[in-house]
Amino acid sequence: MNALRVGTPVLVEDVELIPIEMTRVTSAPVLGGFITLASKEPAAIVIRSRWGDRALDLEGRDTSLDRLLREVPGLREWMQRPWADSGPA
Repeated sequence: MNALRVGTPVLVEDVELIPIEMTRVTSAPVLGGFITLASKEPAAIVIRSRWGDRALDLEGRDTSLDRLLREVPGLREWMQRPWADSGPA
């Protein structure tokens, strides 16, 4: 199973950084038992500020915020929160 999810947002001055994480879980039978491996790694970052919102990939290049809003559960709801609720007014 692979899934994108919203990480723990961080507020830095007037900018909110919202990490997007990829979680991976793999299971398989082995030697009469069962093994499960899990990992979590960064996938992208959403930058939210009074001056606009943008998304960056791990190399700092612009990536599609619309795609992330479609693919990451909970991101759209987080982004719809008024700025005053998540950062300085």
